[in-house]
Amino acid sequence: MNNRTTNEWIPGITRQGPATPSGLRLGEILIATDQITPDQLRETLEAQRVSGKRIGDILVESGCLEPQQVSCALTLQKSLMTAVLLALLSVAPAADAVSNGCLQQGADPTGLALNNKPQTLTFLRVIYQTSEIVITQADITRGYVDVPVAAKMEIQNNNLSGYLIVFGGLNGPFKEAAVEGLGKEIRITSAGGWIAEPYNGRDPFIIELSYKFILSENAYPGTYAWPLTISVSPIIPV
Repeated sequence: MNNRTTNEWIPGITRQGPATPSGLRLGEILIATDQITPDQLRETLEAQRVSGKRIGDILVESGCLEPQQVSCALTLQKSLMTAVLLALLSVAPAADAVSNGCLQQGADPTGLALNNKPQTLTFLRVIYQTSEIVITQADITRGYVDVPVAAKMEIQNNNLSGYLIVFGGLNGPFKEAAVEGLGKEIRITSAGGWIAEPYNGRDPFIIELSYKFILSENAYPGTYAWPLTISVSPIIPV
């Protein structure tokens, strides 16, 4: 789907400063929304190192974008950052709830509601979640382990601005993960990962997620606890 955005890693692109969570930098958002190419971002970053100008200004001056496109991307960036921060606040308590078959915030056992406004509903209910991963010597030799249909979840959202699905907590012998089942592969690092979804007006719907975990160089065979948490958050307009 063209209106999805992810934090996919772009080989050869230097992260644009430490202040913005991974995947939410302006350049990455512009790539994810198909407004510029990875090559254009690389050239822009090179120009920025020389001139010290802002990325948006350079893209406009070079003719890659119109000022309105940069302005809209900055607005989207602020909205996504707000939503991601809300979702990340839920990750710690959600980690313990995954093994019990549901994600929750506070005392709500039915799902994860991250918007305090009663009229807005965004929640995720875990129907099934794999609780552990077995790594064999063959997996280590191959460099990764596949976990097909590792989770089945129900999502409901009535927020007109859409919502985020946020992954976090990658640890142990896993240095990266790829998630399939959301229409577009999502890359997750130790900094987490996310995908923005639009409001679609549907009733609660079911998703099934499969994972590929890239193993770190010091991985050993064994059984490991599930290394990821998942939460949802409404996108709050700014």
